[in-house]
Amino acid sequence: MIALDWLKPSGKHRLYLACSDARVGLGSGAVPGRFLSLFGVWFAVEDYAKFADDLQRFKTRLFGLRHDDQVILRRRDIRGRRGPFARLNQKAEEARFSADLLALIAPDQALRNRILVDNPARLFGFASD
Repeated sequence: MIALDWLKPSGKHRLYLACSDARVGLGSGAVPGRFLSLFGVWFAVEDYAKFADDLQRFKTRLFGLRHDDQVILRRRDIRGRRGPFARLNQKAEEARFSADLLALIAPDQALRNRILVDNPARLFGFASD
């Protein structure tokens, strides 16, 4: 059994979970049905408030004020350069976006954890000759 004493929360926290499965990235040669990924981020409430403010400033700086049409950072839209992310086709905008996003998520305001469940048995079912 793994000791998680260091993980005991003190005070109030906010937890966000995201799940992706083998349908993500099939174009890159992934084996369908091979894995499941669960990503979690949790913040102390006071750290979350700062992060939320920083996130809004990040979006406003890059996309301007969009009260009625908020920009949502969806991986598929960012990678596909769809919607407001079409501007990332310009090298300077892409570099700015990447640098600003890294600066936003780099501080240790939150504990991030990812669990990847790999099913290697599925690989043999999809092997080619």
